[in-house]
Amino acid sequence: YSESHLEQYVSAASEVRAASPSQPLVFVVRGDLAARSGPSFLAGLSAVDDSYVAAWWSEDVPPTPEAIETLRSGGVTFFDLGEDAEE
Repeated sequence: YSESHLEQYVSAASEVRAASPSQPLVFVVRGDLAARSGPSFLAGLSAVDDSYVAAWWSEDVPPTPEAIETLRSGGVTFFDLGEDAEE
């Protein structure tokens, strides 16, 4: 993910909050891409008040322990590791 993606997520969050100020937000990101994005991407998502970050993996790119740890340390709180994956 790039800075442009972060801006898009934050802009969408602002629109949701304008319509529904008390609505908690969940940002859903692809785990392998988010793990390679650098800490500013996850920090930017986590900085949105009353929000959570969830990660998922496609079937063709299984999660690695390193990626999971990177995401956990970056504030990701929910994981969808896929049907066949084990943490």
